[in-house]
Amino acid sequence: MQTSPQGDMDVLTSAFPDFIICDVPPVAATNILKSCAPPSSDCETNNCMVKAHKLLDSIEEQIRTLMRSSSTACSQQLCTNVEGVRRALRDVKRQVDSVTTCKRELARLCDELEGCIIPEEEDNDPIDYDSSHHFKWLIDDYDETAQVSLLIAATSVLVLGVGCRAREFLLQMISLVLGLVFDLVAPWADTLCEHTLVQIPKTIPAALSHFSLEPHTTVYAVCPACSCTYKPQAEMEKYSYPTLCTNVPRPGADVCNATLVKDPEDGAKYPIKSFIYHHFHDYVAALLARPRLENVMDKPCDRLVENLHCQPSLFRDIWDGDFLQTFKGPDDEKLFADRGDEGRLIFSLNIDFFNIEGN
Repeated sequence: MQTSPQGDMDVLTSAFPDFIICDVPPVAATNILKSCAPPSSDCETNNCMVKAHKLLDSIEEQIRTLMRSSSTACSQQLCTNVEGVRRALRDVKRQVDSVTTCKRELARLCDELEGCIIPEEEDNDPIDYDSSHHFKWLIDDYDETAQVSLLIAATSVLVLGVGCRAREFLLQMISLVLGLVFDLVAPWADTLCEHTLVQIPKTIPAALSHFSLEPHTTVYAVCPACSCTYKPQAEMEKYSYPTLCTNVPRPGADVCNATLVKDPEDGAKYPIKSFIYHHFHDYVAALLARPRLENVMDKPCDRLVENLHCQPSLFRDIWDGDFLQTFKGPDDEKLFADRGDEGRLIFSLNIDFFNIEGN
């Protein structure tokens, strides 16, 4: 299916909100890539080829503009614009040698441009994060009878590990028993019975949703060939993924070009392979929202400061080691564990596929 040149330009314009993109680059500008010139062979002289190279010329001009402003531009804005360049490159779908070579070279220039970005000074100010959803549960507004019923259903799944059919049966039986009890004890209270029973969902997923257990996550598409990850793209409140992998697995290698989604014609909604990223700020907020857990997390720092000059005879965890007993805090003067009225948390990074024993 052929697309109009104007449609291609709209795709590029959406990737660069801060730039005005022309259909044709300025005549006075010399091309960075000689390989970006449209091919002359008969097999490649068609409308799609011309559109692809015109789009690549516009992308090249944007890279040129970013290079000229790299020394004065805001680092964050520059990173955003470079990501816009990469998105525009991924939107060029033509699969012929001249286009692929040009895309690879433009991607290399993007890498060089990112290497020139000067990191901004570290900001030690607190980060505001709205954690209200961890304190407001839908179940709080329900009757006590409905709350107990939903708790039984959630426990059967999360603690007892009851199977799918069994837990659905359990939820239905809870509603049935409650209805019989209301008829037996208070046959005149039809309104109360209906008000309570309507609060009990018919399915387990609906019951669990009342406890706000689902974390804030982002589902990345993972290339099944080279494991490169791709963040979903939001368009009109709908998420989609690139259809093909544009990663270069090794220096000098060809673009991967592996298919990323199950059905490219269906809006590229479902990746073949995925990675679910739990937002870190939401994870920490969820920990701090749990009753009494904040005090538990503060105790290691307080215990280390109290026993700083008393070497333990038994090492229980990493807090008893030398590193944390000498590790400096943000001011590079006081110990990290000397937290004052702040909370100081230590996190570890784990890789679960690497066998450290080597067997």
